[in-house]
Amino acid sequence: MRFWADFEANADNELSLDSETLQAMLNRLARTGMYQEITGGYVDYGGGRGYLTPVFAGFLSALAISASDGRVFFGI
Repeated sequence: MRFWADFEANADNELSLDSETLQAMLNRLARTGMYQEITGGYVDYGGGRGYLTPVFAGFLSALAISASDGRVFFGI
């Protein structure tokens, strides 16, 4: 759960994306199939958190971008 707070803080600090803007972007990304929101009931889980799917990795590959080269903010 701590990862997500750090993720949101980095998005704000590095990209000037507040949490509402970040969530809107992730919602749009979910419609592409590249991001999947976690569903279910967990202790202290307020929703809005998720993970990148293999479709996202395929997209990076098609663009000849390595997830480890530093150009990918989401870092898979």
